Amino acid sequence: MNFCLVLFLFSWLTFGIVPLVWYHRLSVRIGEEQAWRNHLVTVTAGTFWGWYFLGVLKIVGPFVYAYKLLDSMNTLSEDYNRDCRKKD
Repeated sequence: MNFCLVLFLFSWLTFGIVPLVWYHRLSVRIGEEQAWRNHLVTVTAGTFWGWYFLGVLKIVGPFVYAYKLLDSMNTLSEDYNRDCRKKD
C-alpha cells in the first residue's frame, strides 16, 4: 500500500494502527531481503517495535530506527545496482 494513503487517509481513520502495521511489514520485508542477499540483517520487526515504538520513551528511538532503515535500504540498493551492472 502506498505510504501517502497510509499516512493521510488510513492513519486517522484507524487511530494510528495502520501505520504501525505498515512499518512492521516493511521492516520484515527489508530483513528478509537482507538475509536473502547474504547481508547482515539490521532491520527486523523487532527493530521497529524496539526502536521506533518503545524508543519514543527515550526520544531518540525513532531517529535510530530511521537511520537503521535508511542505511539498510542504501546497502540493498547498492547491492541491487551492482547486480544490474553485472548483467549488462
